Amino acid sequence: MVKPKNSVNSAPNPTPRASEIHAALGKRGIARVDERSKFASNLLGREIRAFTDLSNEEADRLLTSVA
Repeated sequence: MVKPKNSVNSAPNPTPRASEIHAALGKRGIARVDERSKFASNLLGREIRAFTDLSNEEADRLLTSVA
């Protein structure tokens, strides 16, 4: 059985709620939909890499195949 890189209890930052993401985007002045999508994609990519053994390239391919 392959263990994830980080256990749930040792994750440095829990996944923020959508409202927290929206508030963070507003504070950064990110208003365009494209910038919001890119920010959300980067956040999701970090979460995927934190809890799996995927490389950056594999995580990026996974994200683009889902989108």
